[in-house]
Amino acid sequence: PHLAHLYLGRNGLQGLPPSFAQLQSLRCLWIEGNFLAHFPRALLQLTELRSLQLGDNRLCRLPAALPRMAGLRGLWLYGNRFQEFPPVLLRMDHIRVLDLDRNRIASFPDLTGLASLRLLSYDHNPVRQLPCVGDEVQLVGDGAQEFMEARQERLQSLQRQEEEEECTEAAPVSPED
Repeated sequence: PHLAHLYLGRNGLQGLPPSFAQLQSLRCLWIEGNFLAHFPRALLQLTELRSLQLGDNRLCRLPAALPRMAGLRGLWLYGNRFQEFPPVLLRMDHIRVLDLDRNRIASFPDLTGLASLRLLSYDHNPVRQLPCVGDEVQLVGDGAQEFMEARQERLQSLQRQEEEEECTEAAPVSPED
């Protein structure tokens, strides 16, 4: 079968059968709002999966084999039971969107190594310090707005400074009388 999108949200699921791994053409899967306490192992076999919506479940850890899902670009883990940032996520080199809203994560490691990351949502976590991310990453969470504005001002200031330097270097030389 060539099923590309599947919505199984809010179905009271506690797991997925091993045969789920046969859905090899699946690209987007929504299984939010269920009762998943463990990451379904069958998902690790879905190499074409790009977007995985696992929000509002009961997850507190992720499998060490998660990086096998090299095609994954978006991972929504909001509203679960993570007490700390799952270290395996630091090995998800191609992840672009990571949503960890509404968990119990008090601190984040340095995430600048996640070169593909473009959006990190960490709202409603007991975070005391903003996550450290690359300049191209948009943050969503407590204190993020001020940080994003300050970063934008800093980038604009640098850009103005570079433009002024270019103008100074390219200034026409006045002819001597």
